[in-house]
Amino acid sequence: MLFSLLRLSSIALLSVELITAYNDPVFELPHRGCYYTNWSQYRKGKARFTVEDIDPALCTYIVVAFGKIDNNSLTTLEWNDEVTFRELVGLKDEHPRLKILLSVGGWTLSQQLIAVSSTAENRRTFAISAVSNLRYWELDGLDIDWEYPDAAMKHQYSELLLELRSAFEKESRQSGQARLALAAAVHFTSDGGYDGRVLNQTLDFVNVMTYDLHGAWVKDKVGHQAPLFKGPFGAHSKESVSAVARAWEHLGVTKSKLVIGLPMYGRGWQLTDSGRHKLGSTAKGPINASNFTGEAGAWPYFEICERLRADNATYVYDENIQAEYAFTADFWIGYDDRATILAKTKWAKSSGYGGVYVWDLAQDDFLGTCGLGPFPLLGAVHEVLVGPRQWKHATRTSTTASPLTSPSTTTTPFPTIPTTQATTSTTVTTTSRSSSTTTSTTGAAITRRIQPLRQSKVPATRNTAQPRSTGQLTSKSILPKPSIGKQVCDKSFCLWTGPGSFAVGKCDVRYCDCDAGSNPYVRECIGGLVYDTVSKYCNWQENVEGCTRFSSSRN
Repeated sequence: MLFSLLRLSSIALLSVELITAYNDPVFELPHRGCYYTNWSQYRKGKARFTVEDIDPALCTYIVVAFGKIDNNSLTTLEWNDEVTFRELVGLKDEHPRLKILLSVGGWTLSQQLIAVSSTAENRRTFAISAVSNLRYWELDGLDIDWEYPDAAMKHQYSELLLELRSAFEKESRQSGQARLALAAAVHFTSDGGYDGRVLNQTLDFVNVMTYDLHGAWVKDKVGHQAPLFKGPFGAHSKESVSAVARAWEHLGVTKSKLVIGLPMYGRGWQLTDSGRHKLGSTAKGPINASNFTGEAGAWPYFEICERLRADNATYVYDENIQAEYAFTADFWIGYDDRATILAKTKWAKSSGYGGVYVWDLAQDDFLGTCGLGPFPLLGAVHEVLVGPRQWKHATRTSTTASPLTSPSTTTTPFPTIPTTQATTSTTVTTTSRSSSTTTSTTGAAITRRIQPLRQSKVPATRNTAQPRSTGQLTSKSILPKPSIGKQVCDKSFCLWTGPGSFAVGKCDVRYCDCDAGSNPYVRECIGGLVYDTVSKYCNWQENVEGCTRFSSSRN
């Protein structure tokens, strides 16, 4: 009897250990995903979009597009991405269930994914850096937007996902934190480069690009880019949102993991004959680029609604494909409005899919200039999946602001994770959109608590300017070299090393980060990682030369 009880106790303990080996991230369901493009800050006037313009109540997760991969390591793309991350994390103050993810890849940067997935060593390096940086930035996960893997890349794409998931689980077990989320954005064509079983095994959810089914690459025929159902003839008889979703189910991805993509933009053509405007009619070519986004053949919804109102356009709802288009004399555009977004979201919900996401926030009518309030399309999603929403007060004070200009930057190794969480709030100085002077964000309508970096001594922006002359000689050639052995991360150490990240001891969880002004900052790895002097990032102990599993130092 005693043996049986002991055996049962052992089985119970084993079961608990298996269940709690790592903590899966918890998302609010159904998904309401929102992509935030970090280049929309450079648009002119009223089209400029920043974190300040986001209504976080409308999203369950926000994906920043894009980061980049440099030397097989995850890093930032824009000069102010780290500030953006802190602002996004600050949205959690009022919306604690909100998740923030970083995306890599995209149409212009997917070559980086090909390179980083090409060898086991590259994949391992990338996975470790992803864990380290995502924790450092206090983000919740990673989105792989590989556009697009073909059959030849299928294996390495799968291996990349497996490596990332394994690293995320391992770090979660060691740190005790919720596992970092792993997601992917995938093409509407599900065959070729995707192994559905691997995607289903490794990913928390899959953002399916159920749009761009028709576009300016077909220059001579008009068509809708995201019809909900197939039509009776032509291009629309082949592809539709519903058909794409079913194909991904058949590939082996669980239905509840599939998140349906909704475009916040339309695609248009110049009509050859204004009297012939039905789907499949002939066209002279794509419409000209819009005033703000600069892509021929594609317009954001906020410009579409203004143009159609101004030109007294004719609107047509096609019952077969359940999609809308509009036209004037020679202007034709297929797009989604509130009615079609409501219909698609209701269809996704009733069909049992995991939710919907939008590409992208900055293309909705976020200022409400067309008379339907801010974010009318994303608001329609909220109405279906949650219910009537509370309006966020507009914070924009001007529509004439000039675009940001990027300051000169210096390349620095990606940072790693300190163990302590800073809990103080920070008043951040920002630039008003109605003035070139800086003002403190103290007004009730625009106040946000900006999360500081986990290492409280890190400045809000890296000082990339050279230090001013103080009359002191700072040349390496005349400074005493630090003594061999454990180093002290101080001013003299940084004067000797110059800017960058440096070890302060062998097999140490701590390291020293020196900025361009020779200011020292002590950093610290977590989750069982130690600083690797060769690769210049936090690494598993067994991968660091001369470091045994139990030899790491914190002294």
